[in-house]
Amino acid sequence: MLALRAALRGAAAAPGSGPAAAAAAARAGLVAGAPPAAGVAAVRWASADSAAVSPATGGEPSAKVQQLVETVVGLNMLEVKELTDALKTRLGIDDSALGGGMPMMNPAMFAAAAGAPAGGAAAEEAAAPVAEKTAFDLKLLSFEPAKKIGVIKEVRSLTSLGLKEAKALVEEAPKVFMTGVAKADAEGIRDKIEGLGGKVALE
Repeated sequence: MLALRAALRGAAAAPGSGPAAAAAAARAGLVAGAPPAAGVAAVRWASADSAAVSPATGGEPSAKVQQLVETVVGLNMLEVKELTDALKTRLGIDDSALGGGMPMMNPAMFAAAAGAPAGGAAAEEAAAPVAEKTAFDLKLLSFEPAKKIGVIKEVRSLTSLGLKEAKALVEEAPKVFMTGVAKADAEGIRDKIEGLGGKVALE
């Protein structure tokens, strides 16, 4: 089988060669005693090779083939297995025609190729340190109506607002009244206002 495929490649590379020359080489392989299934498959492979490779690009795969490669690499293991079985049936190939060794497509190979970039990205994400937040905004969520005056006085003392502005801010809760406060200070302010009857969140 390997000798037959080598002959096909040589025929395709020779000047003036094409699918007809490759098919002739395949027939020669059949006469030499190659398994019939292997010979038929080789003729089909030779035709496909000559159609897929663009002479203008110096042997580079055509856009059609490159798109097909991307599609195949994106298959999961079950889909690769189904594709392998379908190709064997369509081309009339069995494992014995392939030398009884490795199958046409190894699903694990494609799964590894498709999963490698995602796995690498996941590892990088896991390795990236998470920055701890050090500054917070304080938002007055609500207050007890009976204790509104005490909350207003405390908000006014913490900000540069006048009495009227501080009263309006408290009455518009939920509303942010301080920004960029260090964690320890923010927690202290929260606890003090909550002791006066207000409810504060750190954001």
